[in-house]
Amino acid sequence: MKSLRQFQILSVLLLAWSAPCLAAPEIPRVADLELDADGAAKIVGDHMLLVAGKPRDIAVRHGKTEKVQAGRFISALIVIPKPVTDVRQMVLDFSTYHEYVPQTAGAEVLTADDDSASVKFKLAIDVGVIKIGLGFTADYAFEPNGDVTWHNKDGDFAGSVGRFEFFPLAGDKTLFAYTSWTNFDTAGFLVRTVMKLQPDLLVALPASTAAVLLRAYKERLVGKPQQAEPLRSPKIPMIGQGDLPVDELRRLARFGTLAFVYAEQTIQAKNQTAPLAFVSGGALVRAPADVVKRYGTQFSRFPEFFDQVVEAKSVVVDKRRYVDWKLKLDFGFLKIPIFYRLEYADAGAAWPFRVAGGDLEFIYGAWEWIPVSDTESLVIYTTASTPGKNGASILKFADLIPNNQMITGIAVSTVVVERQAPWIENNLATGK
Repeated sequence: MKSLRQFQILSVLLLAWSAPCLAAPEIPRVADLELDADGAAKIVGDHMLLVAGKPRDIAVRHGKTEKVQAGRFISALIVIPKPVTDVRQMVLDFSTYHEYVPQTAGAEVLTADDDSASVKFKLAIDVGVIKIGLGFTADYAFEPNGDVTWHNKDGDFAGSVGRFEFFPLAGDKTLFAYTSWTNFDTAGFLVRTVMKLQPDLLVALPASTAAVLLRAYKERLVGKPQQAEPLRSPKIPMIGQGDLPVDELRRLARFGTLAFVYAEQTIQAKNQTAPLAFVSGGALVRAPADVVKRYGTQFSRFPEFFDQVVEAKSVVVDKRRYVDWKLKLDFGFLKIPIFYRLEYADAGAAWPFRVAGGDLEFIYGAWEWIPVSDTESLVIYTTASTPGKNGASILKFADLIPNNQMITGIAVSTVVVERQAPWIENNLATGK
């Protein structure tokens, strides 16, 4: 129990650090991708699309000293059925953030004019008996092209930056984009150590934060969706089943790794009610879809590119395909072994799966292979999981962490496809 409590505290501390004032780096624009807004909106649909940009060198100035460090910008896109003027006005109404943005305890506008604003934020993160208070001051700039940018000039999260973009759509709708970078280099020793052990969090934490923020914005303008009745089994999202604008999808995938975040579902099964939050990760592979599928279903070779996988053993029982997965999560002082069995169904361009036993009571998802050109394909991995009331006790600590399913889903789905894509290309090049 002592180790579990230490890990709970550490999970919250991943969100908190203090650092000196840092000058903001340049923030990329989604508009520079030259996307067709209507095509991009069709890809996003009623969900949310996150794009983890490729790693790049980011220059951060501290006084007269400039330091270049590796980092990744996260872009989040959502469609809001309101005109641009309404969405932009909501973003600029900083003093009301505490009313609807999760974990925001207060927002004080220190200065404001037609071109800029300075806002002091207070955050309150509540994880069971652990309560963490954070604070920072963000400087906003209102650019001539309509964008709104910000950077944290002091307090916690120093050096982090963001950009809001607003694309008008037909029917008085807005494609709303938010790009941000979190400066983990300013974190304390403990946080840096855990990030080194679990680098998946470098994408998952800022991506889930962006997703929570955009979801809060949308619900502020249009209200929360009605809660649906529990389902006997979930509806697994399938990216390839729709009529997608392939050119826009390929352009986004070339920019970075994709993550689709879906509305939470609730299922009534095994004498309990369980929430499931699906996330789809997508990465571009320079190979035809049938080749990508052939390599992508060699589950026994996953340890070659996915460090957390100890073993994946395929078995056939009553003519059904199963894979026994053994994983190990390493947090330094705490190592968590995980075992589960998944049942796969071969549906051609997609392989849906569900749990058939193990430490997690509920696991659902699918693999998909989508051609986007004669020589390029998207590999899509969709997943949602939760321990349930009969799952392994050590895994239930995650229920204490806000948006834990989203964080886990983004981390797992994006990392798997992001590591698998170059692995497939390398194997093709070497003939393995």
